[in-house]
Formats: sequence, C-alpha cells, structure tokens
Amino acid sequence: MTMGATSPSNQWYFAEGCTRPGFDAWLCVMNPQTETAEVDISFLTPAGQEARITDPLPPLSRYTINVAEVVGEDKDVSLVVESDLPVVAERPMYFGYRTLSHLTTYLLAESSGLELVCPVSYQETIGILYHEASRWDIHDREAHARALIPLGGCVGDANPGARVPGWTPQRWGDPYYWVEESRGRGTWSTSAVDVGAKVGCRALSPVDGVVEISEAFNLYGIYPDARVAIIPDGRPDLRVILLHLQDIAVAPGMRVKAGETLVGRVRPLSLYFQSDIGSEYTGDEGDHVHLQINLAPAEE
Repeated sequence: MTMGATSPSNQWYFAEGCTRPGFDAWLCVMNPQTETAEVDISFLTPAGQEARITDPLPPLSRYTINVAEVVGEDKDVSLVVESDLPVVAERPMYFGYRTLSHLTTYLLAESSGLELVCPVSYQETIGILYHEASRWDIHDREAHARALIPLGGCVGDANPGARVPGWTPQRWGDPYYWVEESRGRGTWSTSAVDVGAKVGCRALSPVDGVVEISEAFNLYGIYPDARVAIIPDGRPDLRVILLHLQDIAVAPGMRVKAGETLVGRVRPLSLYFQSDIGSEYTGDEGDHVHLQINLAPAEE
C-alpha cells in the first residue's frame, strides 16, 4: 500500500512501520530538482534512533531502501526523511491480511504502576487518540480517572494545559499518537485513550487480572454499548475499563491475561455517529475501543 504525494518537501515523516513477519517495508526517495540534494534519513524504533543514512541524491534520480536490511527483521520502525532541497519520499508497505497468526500486541501506556497492553493488535490499530475522561462513570459515580502516560511519539498535543505534572510528550517513538483538545471535563488530557480499529476487530485485555463487571449500557443515554471492568492483579484499588464493545467474551470472575484474552470485538459506533478520532484525526468511520483506569468505586 502506498500513499500519493502532491508536491516535494524538505521533511517527510512515516509513522508506525514494521519489519515483522508478513510485512515488507521500503523507502523510496526521489530528487526532482536540477541540483544534488543532501538527504538525511533516520530509522527510529522503540529503543531510539537505531540507524541513520546521509547521502547525496543526484538530480532527477531516486533510490530505494529495504528497511529490514537497515534495522533488521521483527522491528517496529518509523522513518524521518530530511533534505536541504525539496524531495519526494514514500514508504511502500506490503502485507497480507490473511496472516492472522502474525498479529502482534504492543505496550500502549503506563499508569499507576501498571503497564497497559493495547487492546487492539499493532496491525489492526488505525490511530491512537488520548483525551480527557469523563468525571463520571456510567452509574453517575465519580470515576477518578487516572492519568495515562503514553508510550511512543506524540504527533500533536492540542491540550498542553491539562498535561499530568511531570510528563512531557516525546517527539519520536512507535506507536505514534495524538492528544485531543480539551473537552471541558476538568480531567487530565491523557486520562482516556481511543484506539481506532475496524468493526469486528478483536479487543484484548490490557492487563492480567479478574473481570469484575461485563454489562450493557446506553452510551450518552442513547446508543447501545457494552462495558467491561477488570481488577488488575495486585491493584484492587483500580479498575481497567473498556468501552464500545460487542460480542463480549468474558464474564465476572473470569481471569484474563494481558494481550491474550479476548474480551470482545469492536462495536460499530459509526452506525450512530462519527467519533472525534475519525472526524478530526484518522479520517475513517471512527470506530474504536475506549480505555481508561478508574479508582475502584467506594463501597456503599
């Protein structure tokens, strides 16, 4: 799959690429100018900048790089191309949807001493949008949503005034994400995250733990939805919450394992409305899994 370019540029950014089994990533750079361009290419993985290539690119010519030959196999890798003259760059990615055995999980965020595995596989993630959580849960109790510390690189932070103290977004790293502008909720800017995915994609448990609640409810009091709450191992004071699910596969009391246990599947919210992640960021239907961590409700 390739994305077209409308004009040359001095900078190109390619997020969320990989050299895992079933994926074939390339980088193509073309110099349409009549002078030699000095091109600088950075190869970024979760470990940082693993490789860098600086080469002159002759006028009216191009070269192609096999990304796996630079960083190795089984890597998540993003690319940055910078040039003193405007050039055209593209990253062709070839893959097969039928290689389901190769779907991989990845760490999405940290919070309150927990590591959170993304509920959606790497290959099925369309986009990641952090935003302010509601102050209230679906039972009108104060949620006390915990701040999530995103892992990866921040494409754009539209709500810096509500950042959790002590956290600064990193520019580079995989996965890449956005932080949405304020929703006026008075909670931290990263107290909830929407992980974009197609309807029917698997939603996996983000933590090891025990299911406390699996229930249907009406989102905003109108739209049919389902919610799962998990008590993470060693943290009875917290609840890991997943929303916007269908075909729920767990029940209260069931043990779940991070990145392995099927919790449910992505619900078609786009039948009712287009969520912000789709309308403002990914440009698709906006279906997604919502994840946040709340304090356990006080006993009544």
